[in-house]
Amino acid sequence: LNNNLLNAVAEICHRLDGLPLAIELAAARVIVLPPAGLLTRLEQRLPLLTGGPRDAPARQQTVRNTIAWSHDLLNAEEQVLFRRLGVFVGDWTLDAAEVVANPGGGLDVLGNLASLVEASLVRLMPDEANPRYGMLETIREFAAERLAESSDEPRVREAYARYMLHLASKAWWAFPQRHFVKDAQEWLDHTVSLTETTSDEARSFALASAALAAFNSGDFATAEQFAGASIDIGKSRGLDLQVGVALYALLLVHQERGDFARSLEVGEEAIRYLRRSGDQFWLSDGLLNTWVSALLIGDLERATDLQAEGFALARQVGNIVGLALAMNDLGADAEKHGDLPAARAGYRESLELNLTINEQVYIAHPLAGIASVLSTMGQGELAARLYGVA
Repeated sequence: LNNNLLNAVAEICHRLDGLPLAIELAAARVIVLPPAGLLTRLEQRLPLLTGGPRDAPARQQTVRNTIAWSHDLLNAEEQVLFRRLGVFVGDWTLDAAEVVANPGGGLDVLGNLASLVEASLVRLMPDEANPRYGMLETIREFAAERLAESSDEPRVREAYARYMLHLASKAWWAFPQRHFVKDAQEWLDHTVSLTETTSDEARSFALASAALAAFNSGDFATAEQFAGASIDIGKSRGLDLQVGVALYALLLVHQERGDFARSLEVGEEAIRYLRRSGDQFWLSDGLLNTWVSALLIGDLERATDLQAEGFALARQVGNIVGLALAMNDLGADAEKHGDLPAARAGYRESLELNLTINEQVYIAHPLAGIASVLSTMGQGELAARLYGVA
């Protein structure tokens, strides 16, 4: 067997979830369809995999019949949950299932989910700390077909979309913060285009998030454009969080351009909106970055107030990235004023914080800062080693 043939066979087994009956039925098709051709037709598994041995029990003649046989043994509530779970692509948590698969309430999701696991129609992932559930893709395809045939589909898909939007609204910041810059811009630019006909709330948030992504990729003009559009919508609709996040993006742009007076002014406005929004995480970021602007412009009284509140809030809400960056800035400011012990302490705390979340890019910053301090202190060899690591 050549490598291409072996690779095709291996991929066929993988796409069939390793199900023995499915693999047996696929093998029967090799007589008329070579493995490479069979592989291209496995996008939808169930219609292809028919025609088992004629003398086999009916439930073993096709994968569809096998799954249908197991499905028909479920009671009515278990069947409802089974088909609704077909909306998930990939695995899911119990919390997600209780929201998405029970939009009208009244369904015992946990009890029925246990029955589906027992029937081998749902798998429990091996993670005791954070249990997740999933279906073999072949089974999920069957469940999705049943969902499409039912009256449940519109409200289940709406519940799914709302749940994912809720998750996304908490995680958009993760792309720019963790330097997935290309991914962030591609997804958020696409999202902005999709929100042209949707709610002002969703569009304003998408624009603010896209502004942050554009900033992180160095496209300051686009960042300003997106942020301005988000602010216009947000202010007209009373969307405090969206306006605050968009102003925060502008604050960062002005900082990078060296206009610290303007960045301080914009930062103060961002803080006002973020306070009203009640979002403590974003407020902590706004406070920390506005503190940097106050520090750089020499407004030490305001910087002291912002530092005290920002650092305390960042620790309270677990804003590790924001706190680590702030400690790095604190080290840089101390080094600038010749306070080498304070500079080293700030850089060290920034390094330790970033190491807890394995932030590779941000780890380099405090390492270089410590190296700079050591160089000034005459420890050139150690400084050179740290610069190399950075």
